[in-house]
Amino acid sequence: DDPNLTNNTAVALTTVEPRIDLRMDSDSKVDSEDPVYADTNFDYTITVYNDGPSIATGVEIDDTLPNGMSFVSSADGCFFQPPDTVICPLADIPTGSSRSATFTVNAPSNGGQITNTATVTANELDTDPTNNDDTEDTLIISHANLNLNKSAPATAYRDAPFDYTLTVNNPGPSTAPNVVITDTLPANMLFNGFSGASSCTLQPDGFTVICNLGDMAASTERTVTLNVTPLMDSGTILNTATVGSDIEDRNLSNNTDDATTTVSTDVQLTINKTAPTIAGEGDTIVYTIAMNNSGQSNATGVVLEDVLPPEVSFSSFGTNAWNCNPPSGQLITCSPPTGEFLAGTGTVVTIYVTANDVDVSTDVTNNATLNTNEGSVSDGATTTINPSLKVSITGPETAT
Repeated sequence: DDPNLTNNTAVALTTVEPRIDLRMDSDSKVDSEDPVYADTNFDYTITVYNDGPSIATGVEIDDTLPNGMSFVSSADGCFFQPPDTVICPLADIPTGSSRSATFTVNAPSNGGQITNTATVTANELDTDPTNNDDTEDTLIISHANLNLNKSAPATAYRDAPFDYTLTVNNPGPSTAPNVVITDTLPANMLFNGFSGASSCTLQPDGFTVICNLGDMAASTERTVTLNVTPLMDSGTILNTATVGSDIEDRNLSNNTDDATTTVSTDVQLTINKTAPTIAGEGDTIVYTIAMNNSGQSNATGVVLEDVLPPEVSFSSFGTNAWNCNPPSGQLITCSPPTGEFLAGTGTVVTIYVTANDVDVSTDVTNNATLNTNEGSVSDGATTTINPSLKVSITGPETAT
């Protein structure tokens, strides 16, 4: 019999701390596609395992996004915490169980390999923190969306220069390296020069012009001007150009554009012939023929014809820019050295003649005609030639 039972029992208190082993395998973090085009959306899915022995509470995934990547959304409660972290709270994970979270991101605008690492933490002590993270590599493919707009005047004239304007822009998302415009000019078109590009070169075929614009960053625009001269008489010309670069373009439908121009001939000829109003026998008469082409096209097949009247005789030519031939009979012909009367120019032909003997005062008209393939114009000048004063003596042949 124990008279004191109060000391027959002893109590020892032991604190039991929960232990967990959260784990991410090498495939715990996966991307929804790989490779991924720049500036497009894709998903990351992250799975966390709990190897126990205790339940994991307050589980949280922290994911630091690479430079240029942005958070889009999540149906699993993940949210963005500036400046660059996505946080995904997870429900409690019992021993032997797993939980996953998915969120959507937007890929960087330029290509290359990106590395993204996620880390998991919880309230309990993790016995092996070395397996609490996983890394996923994703290849980002650069691409651009070059588009070309080409414009030209609706109408133009033969021999009159005009401009083709080519505007290239790159909405991106990536920089387009080595941007090149290829423009095949229509037949009978002369390439004069360019502006707005690092270089534009006419190829040996005589029609293709290649313009190098260099690199074009996203959201930039470049304008190139090609100056050309149509050489055809008339017709409608269609000119097409295409732009490309050393990067993939996922929308080729806007890389080509064309422009239509209607060409016609504009030759506007005038002729004005002058001469003295009065001359005497043996006097020198100067015929002055002033001609102009005020149109925008060169006149072709140009010949000036002047048939001298019989009351005058050819003496010489003045100092003329055109080539004049000695008269064939009474016909004088003159032509420009190239055979063309250039648009917007004028010239003067001077012919010296001598007034022949006349019995009575005679009005002598001399006409000149400027003949071209595009039309003819004429003008004349009238000179009154007076006879010399002649003295005659009449009377008997002998005197007494």
